[in-house]
Amino acid sequence: MPPNATGASVDDGEVQRHSDLMSTWWSPRGELRGLIFFNELRVPFIAESLVPKKSRQSSSKPLAGKKILEELAKLGAEVTGVDPSSNLIGLAQEHSKVDPRVAANRPTYLNTTIEEHSAKFPDHYDAVIASEVLEHVADVNIFLECCVAALKPGGKIFLTSPTRTRLGQFLVMVVGIILTIVPKNLMTYSKFTRPDEITDILERNNCEVDEVRGLFYYPFIDKWQWVFFKSLWYRSVIRAFREHIICFVWRSSVLCDHLCRNLVRDRMSHEKLSTVDEGEVNHHANLMQSWWEPNGSLKGLHSLNRIRIPLVLDALTTPAQRSGPKPLANIKLLDIGCGGGIVAEALAKLGAQVTGVDPSSILIDLAREHSKVEKEVAANKPTYYCTTIEEHSEHFSEYYDGVVATEVVDHVADVDLFLKHCCAVLKPGGKIFITAPNRTRLSQFLVIFVAENIINMIPKGTHTYEKFIRPEEVSAILQKYDCKVDWTYGMFYLPFFDRWLWLYFQAMWYGLVATKAPK
Repeated sequence: MPPNATGASVDDGEVQRHSDLMSTWWSPRGELRGLIFFNELRVPFIAESLVPKKSRQSSSKPLAGKKILEELAKLGAEVTGVDPSSNLIGLAQEHSKVDPRVAANRPTYLNTTIEEHSAKFPDHYDAVIASEVLEHVADVNIFLECCVAALKPGGKIFLTSPTRTRLGQFLVMVVGIILTIVPKNLMTYSKFTRPDEITDILERNNCEVDEVRGLFYYPFIDKWQWVFFKSLWYRSVIRAFREHIICFVWRSSVLCDHLCRNLVRDRMSHEKLSTVDEGEVNHHANLMQSWWEPNGSLKGLHSLNRIRIPLVLDALTTPAQRSGPKPLANIKLLDIGCGGGIVAEALAKLGAQVTGVDPSSILIDLAREHSKVEKEVAANKPTYYCTTIEEHSEHFSEYYDGVVATEVVDHVADVDLFLKHCCAVLKPGGKIFITAPNRTRLSQFLVIFVAENIINMIPKGTHTYEKFIRPEEVSAILQKYDCKVDWTYGMFYLPFFDRWLWLYFQAMWYGLVATKAPK
């Protein structure tokens, strides 16, 4: 990567802090999910401010021709993104290939500063967006001066930022330090600004503020809301200048007391509704460099395919089908917790229509890239989604012939909820395949103490004994959701031969197959 861009408005510490978050940047349940859900509010408002209502209703690309990141590109805008972090610009360039709607109108990303960019592109843009940026720059005056310089006469600037109030300081402490809803140390109270300060700077730079609206974020339901209190709203009466600025500024509201009183209770309730353990997601994302190394730290997952793929094949096909070159043709399979695609690719080679889901955007990107490597896989690429099983099941109810959840149940936050949604996506008569370490003292000793800490066969910290689950517990949960276990076998791994065996002995690992009851 090239070095980070520097300039008078750049705070190198802020650039580094944000670069360190790149592994979770696109995770819908990650630390930055508030920014993702913020688009539900800010993108429509930008479109409404730039395009007449009639044009928005009559066109699928209402911002076509407008020079103003991914969400705006979907609406047809000619988007340029600038950032001093070379790492984040590289991430943005890669992610712009993921969604076909964005790839068809890909944003231009530049590793530079606003002062350098405005010098090259004066009076160029129909709009400038600086959302959640002001509180991270080194010099707000220089930053806004350069933002205005890049605008065409009559163009608009959109700003969002937290307000410098004691309540704002308190809530930042709560969500960043106590609840860890946003990354710790991401925001510094002394760098917050007030809307009147922003207005003064903009007016000095030949701009008029059209309006300021209050914003409020409900972190436990990931929802942003406008706050329309007169004490929080003002509309500038200055009309003589050439640019119009629309400011959205986080403000306090009467809802704050209610939120603060219920923070802990609501957080516990929220966590129960998710299967994702962020620590597990980050741990596995950090293994991406060795994911496809046949002799790397994950080689046991590669060799596990020698027994788990035949298990799927035997359960879903007839002997006559297995004699053909693509025995799983036309069979829809879901690989949950697919990671970099080790299982998904093996199933795709056999002709299956494979969908892989994983909450790690890094591993999903890896899986997508690796699916191009082998011609046999590239000819029948799996479809990968960076999402959770609970979100996926909402859109694909009773859709799959088979669900594969191998080496996953011991890494989720809520096994019951996880298996509930696994069963929900299965067609009646469909089958679910699970492999996992058993919860026994023998597995604790061999899988964690020996394999992770003595012979380093498995990356340290991969397994947590308390999250191991017994096969009879899995069976009981599946039974609740109309899935009956067909059989359970023990599994054993010979690390020095890199070989897996089926056994009647289940005290180490086990594999099971269950069938969803027909209607």
